[in-house]
Amino acid sequence: MIKKDILAAIKKTIGECGASSAVGSFLDYDGCGEILKCGEFQISIKEKQVFICGFGKCAAEMASGAFKKLGEKIKAGILLSYESSSIGGKISILKSSHPLPDENTLAASARLLEFVKAVPENGLLICLVSGGGSSFFEIPAPGVEFNDLLALNESLIKSKMPIAEINIVRKALSAVKGGRLLKYIKSSLITLAVSDTAGSDPADIASGPTWPCVIDKTAALGILKKYNIDAPAGVVYHLQNSPADCVKCSINLNSKNIIYKVVADSAAFIKNLAGRLSEKFNARAFAAGFFLTGEKGRGLDYFMDSIEKIAVEYHEDFIFVAGGEIPVSAGQACGRGGRCQHFALGAMKRLKERGLSLKKITIAAAATDGIEAFTDAAGAIFDERDLENAETETITRHLESAYSYGFFEKTGGLIKTGATGLNVNDVFIAYCRF
Repeated sequence: MIKKDILAAIKKTIGECGASSAVGSFLDYDGCGEILKCGEFQISIKEKQVFICGFGKCAAEMASGAFKKLGEKIKAGILLSYESSSIGGKISILKSSHPLPDENTLAASARLLEFVKAVPENGLLICLVSGGGSSFFEIPAPGVEFNDLLALNESLIKSKMPIAEINIVRKALSAVKGGRLLKYIKSSLITLAVSDTAGSDPADIASGPTWPCVIDKTAALGILKKYNIDAPAGVVYHLQNSPADCVKCSINLNSKNIIYKVVADSAAFIKNLAGRLSEKFNARAFAAGFFLTGEKGRGLDYFMDSIEKIAVEYHEDFIFVAGGEIPVSAGQACGRGGRCQHFALGAMKRLKERGLSLKKITIAAAATDGIEAFTDAAGAIFDERDLENAETETITRHLESAYSYGFFEKTGGLIKTGATGLNVNDVFIAYCRF
């Protein structure tokens, strides 16, 4: 029952913190007035046509939220996501690709760019950005071959470098990332983002297409060298020989004509979920003080050490919740599973080896987008009974082959939600009882 209650809490929090409701909460328009309220900002749209563009895992849900608020005021829109579709007969969804761009990405991205260019100066463009956008929306920089870019992206994803460093490289090789999309926009602009990154830096969300920044090609070369990435010769040539690039806005950000707002992120999701679980189980809830990345000890060990410290200090039932993204190293990526399934299995091994001064414990790890790698699961969950029945040797074997999916498939511990339309990264939960 506890497992079901935890999964129900995750699903309900996803519903309440969903991309559609997040966008709808930020946009305030009564349908007949001339003022669109965007948080603390206001834009007169009496004489403006409204256009929508977007890319990322949450694009369709975000656009649905905008359409519910603006409806007939929207002239047209283009989104890039998993499958072709439409919203309200006005917003077209073009098929692109994730986690790596493909030929569909190039064609769809070219259409979106032409759409953006065509938005009139007296119009309003609402750009909807979310995690996965770096893959869904891509046009290589002049002189960069798509196949070279694809090969490099594969290497970047397989490496364990932080997303901020991956994005430095991506921006240096793209015609639209790192604020470069701004070059083609002549209208008023509102960017709304659902963040899947630590700190929700706009420069990192989908590689910051509408966030002004300096494109540091020297830094990109340094990162490739630091992680021993064997980049294609064409990529290296571009980074060494193309001129420095600095993208700036002619209008200040968060002015009346250009607004950027993160409408949903991991911190808000974790706070909501922790409160919900605390109320459900009548137990004190604690939230991690930072995003779990796997870097500098901020990974599984930090999570498990935190549980042990809380147990020793408070000696009462409690809940611990954290958000983040802890990658599985390239050397492990030979089996079937994903980050969250691997995390849950690693937690089982840690408990088997060291034990914990608790009578009962339930641990869950799940991707908020409902999709883990190339599986049909969002993550995994286990409790003290699963722990007792599992053999350490079996756990270790599945960890070493990165076949966490197979392990939890047998225990019935796979979490399956289907695509949720939200992406504020992964969530890790421990419910500990004395």
